[in-house]
Amino acid sequence: MPFYSIEIPTPNISALTFNRLAQIRTSTEYIEVFWWPEKRKVVFCINGLWYIQPDGNIRKSVASLLGWEERTVSFQELFIFEGASYQHGYAASTNDERHFLECDWSDYAVDYLAFQVNIQQARRGSIVHE
Repeated sequence: MPFYSIEIPTPNISALTFNRLAQIRTSTEYIEVFWWPEKRKVVFCINGLWYIQPDGNIRKSVASLLGWEERTVSFQELFIFEGASYQHGYAASTNDERHFLECDWSDYAVDYLAFQVNIQQARRGSIVHE
């Protein structure tokens, strides 16, 4: 099922109590991800534009947001933080990385975890295998 990604006006993050959830880098974009606990939705800022999506699988969500096929999205250098302050973190283990592909945004948000990750799109015709 595709996710909707709706462009929204710039939100007042402090008034809406958004929680920092992730920082994602592609070769061309830097994406900040926030969790809106009151609505259980994910809010993205990409190059100054803001979008909202429902909670769901992280890989499917990011693929939909970027217009990529889900099977071509590859995550590298996953770093997990306890709390959204980005002060106490650790490099993800192989097990963490495998589990990450199955996670929804809320899996991280409700445990007060945040992450940084680089993503890339596999070349046309190649498929990323788990």
